[in-house]
Amino acid sequence: MRMTEENYDREHDQVKEVTSKESKNANAEEDLFNDDLIALSEMSTKERMSYKWERLQKRLATMEPNEKRKYIIHYYKYHFIVALLALALLIGAGAKVYDNCRPVDLFVMIANDFNMEHEEQVPDIVENAYRARYESPKSHKIEVVESMELNGNVYEEQSYISSVQYWAFIKDDDLDIVVGDPGAMNYMTYDESILPLDEYLPEDIYKQVEDRIVMCKDNADKTVRDGQDFPGAIDISDTEFAKRMALSYKKVYIILPCNRKENVERSVKFIQLVLDDK
Repeated sequence: MRMTEENYDREHDQVKEVTSKESKNANAEEDLFNDDLIALSEMSTKERMSYKWERLQKRLATMEPNEKRKYIIHYYKYHFIVALLALALLIGAGAKVYDNCRPVDLFVMIANDFNMEHEEQVPDIVENAYRARYESPKSHKIEVVESMELNGNVYEEQSYISSVQYWAFIKDDDLDIVVGDPGAMNYMTYDESILPLDEYLPEDIYKQVEDRIVMCKDNADKTVRDGQDFPGAIDISDTEFAKRMALSYKKVYIILPCNRKENVERSVKFIQLVLDDK
């Protein structure tokens, strides 16, 4: 009787072993899409890459061509996203570097104009007129900065961002001309960032604009002209150029910023452009 039970147990174990093997084989086929994380954690980087590549080939071998394409896109979707982002960053950085390296032919600030309904955008008016007059190549930049608040009457409420940007342009020697209203002229006088036109414009240019000169009072510290009135702006309100810009104020002035003490060539070009524009 004991032998019979032993034989039975042995046969039962053999059946379990065969069943277990079959089950494992079945699971192996089913697990083509589930990696063994424990085994992966024990592998070196090179072994993991080899293991994953081998598993991918096996998975693809069970698929139709259309399924393969879909699976590859799904399997590598994060790789694709990262690659596209990296490409976009590289393109953006390259464009930025290129833009920063382009020569600047003119840099104009439009102060205190908050008219958002221009028929033609002011930067386009300035750029198109300047390029047509001086044949400025497209590879050169024409910078026109808008929506800058420079108002001497409400200096304490002056936008911090505008103030920082304005002085950054001055210190970097970028700014050629400020187009603004009486408030902009007062602000620049108060801030000592204005140049008396009779001292810094060429004599022949000053004679051309003499009948358009706007006299400006010196600031309280008498730091611009020792307390004396000085020619601070050119009134271009009646010019075709000013009319086309359609700024939000009636009195439109051209003002020379203090960073142009050494070189007013680009500033003079803009003044001539405005006066000669028909």
